[in-house]
Amino acid sequence: MDTTESQLSAPSLEGFSPIARHAIREHCKLVVVATHITQEALLAARILALANARSLDVLLYGVASSDVRESGLRRELALLAAFIRDAGTRVEIRLAHGDEWLGDLSAVLGRDDQLACCTGRALSASRRPLIDVLSSRLNIPVLLLDVADPIDSSEVGLIPSMAPWLSSLAIILGFLFLQIQVTRIWEGTIATVLLIALLPVEIGLVWLCNSVFS
Repeated sequence: MDTTESQLSAPSLEGFSPIARHAIREHCKLVVVATHITQEALLAARILALANARSLDVLLYGVASSDVRESGLRRELALLAAFIRDAGTRVEIRLAHGDEWLGDLSAVLGRDDQLACCTGRALSASRRPLIDVLSSRLNIPVLLLDVADPIDSSEVGLIPSMAPWLSSLAIILGFLFLQIQVTRIWEGTIATVLLIALLPVEIGLVWLCNSVFS
């Protein structure tokens, strides 16, 4: 199911009386589902923009799977909730795990609640992105809060991660061979001058390779 922000638009609450607005706020909330959270401050800002547009409370719904330790996810949710709460928005945390979390989430969702999810790790059982699971199983629009994860060094290939070292080693060995040839062909002052001239070139190439591959 395609999910776009326009699907989640709703009338403004400005036309309602204060009593009506309070009643709506009591029953409507922004439910944010997450399996893993990074960049909490940036994510909190995006959640607040959505919640404040409709005067919604926020429910952070964490799903702990085999790939995400429950204690770690709880800490991430607590930090995210602190950012949201500091901005004056009411926020609650709910943590679920096991195979029945979708049923629990469905029971938590109200008719007029807004559902969103965070980018992050796919669910281990299906390996499908979280937004696909939510939209297909719940059959409601889901807004994706796209906060890109920083590159995990464990996911970087061995050769790319060693590229700066390998290139620097190749340059050093190449210049070592060149310096040996210089001392064989020339002697005395000429050889010394050539060796000194090669040194900044070698250093510059090593620096350039490290800049390119880093």
